[in-house]
Amino acid sequence: MFHKTIGLFFCASALALAGTVTFGTGVGLPEGNDLTGVNVATIPASVFHAPIGTSVWESTQADSTNPPIPNGTTVNFYFGFILAGLPLAGTVDILVDDSARGWLNGNLLFDNLGSPQGPNCAASLPNCLTPLTVNLAPFLLPGTNMLTVLASQDGRAQFAIDAYGSASFQDGGAPPPAPRSEAAEPLTTLLIGSGLLVIARKQFPWSHV
Repeated sequence: MFHKTIGLFFCASALALAGTVTFGTGVGLPEGNDLTGVNVATIPASVFHAPIGTSVWESTQADSTNPPIPNGTTVNFYFGFILAGLPLAGTVDILVDDSARGWLNGNLLFDNLGSPQGPNCAASLPNCLTPLTVNLAPFLLPGTNMLTVLASQDGRAQFAIDAYGSASFQDGGAPPPAPRSEAAEPLTTLLIGSGLLVIARKQFPWSHV
């Protein structure tokens, strides 16, 4: 009985050291884009899938149809998050109008950029109607992680993205420092997960929260 109690204690202690971070459009962690710099909440078309989790549909402007964004426009949307320990698992759900290509830490996750169009957006996933769920586990890193989604305007109507992801980690101490850049702006990021509060001074050149 004593050994069982000790075993359960250590199992419970290990579980208590695990944390989870959520990220995406409007979730509150660093995000931005390479056209205007700031992601802006936008009202989706009535046919669009509802925002996932606590996310919101975003674009480069509040009304993604006015002024119209020309066909052929492509914009990189960035989403940063920090894992304060050994990565365990992670997924992200992506919705986009019209098509997209995505990477985590430079590793290709999905690609339907320039896909033939359906009635409202890309005929293949990701699109604006059905979320694409992507496994992030093979490419997660301790410390700073960056999800990049290159969205393409193909249908001369709305231009928007919705993303919601989460990643879990095992506590392993403070994350390594991010690479320094003269163009980077310092940002204090709060990550809260399973009772673990991590306050990390990080640098994202495009950071807007």
